[in-house]
Amino acid sequence: PSQIDQIIEDLNQHPAIILDIRNNGGGSDVFSARIASAFADGEHFVYTVQNRNGPNHDDFESSRKYFTSVGAKPYLKPVILLADRFTASAGEIFGLHMNAFDHVVLMGDSTAGDYSDASNRRFLPNGWEYQYSIQKFLLPDGRSLEGIGNVPAIYSKNTKADIEAGTDKVLEEAMEYLMLEYGIK
Repeated sequence: PSQIDQIIEDLNQHPAIILDIRNNGGGSDVFSARIASAFADGEHFVYTVQNRNGPNHDDFESSRKYFTSVGAKPYLKPVILLADRFTASAGEIFGLHMNAFDHVVLMGDSTAGDYSDASNRRFLPNGWEYQYSIQKFLLPDGRSLEGIGNVPAIYSKNTKADIEAGTDKVLEEAMEYLMLEYGIK
């Protein structure tokens, strides 16, 4: 994750960045937060997490608050963050952090809505497997995005015909947005 500092230093000459996290299945929430710090315009309260710790429906530990942190030399110019329904888990955590910054615009489709860690995999006699959420993830206003995902400020989605034609309409719309909104070519 610390490599982001050098990457941002190299990209700082550009008037805008488009970050494409579509089809990002996740990884480490800690790494997501660290990478997002390279774009931070300040410290923002992003979400809380409570771990389940008992058999009853409302058995949870006390909540832990998560905040954005500011990197050494953050990139504070316009950023378009592209996401889709296949952006999940730590990719969504990255999106939550990035969405806290005024110079970042989330574009594309809603993300997967898969924030919480899951239980160990369990097996049924018929061969089916299952897991379940073991955390409560809440936004500062108390809303949960589980099953909903990060909702983009600008909705855009490639159709099957776009994909078959080798066209990325979402990326093209992001570039057009930068031109129209900021005069960036």
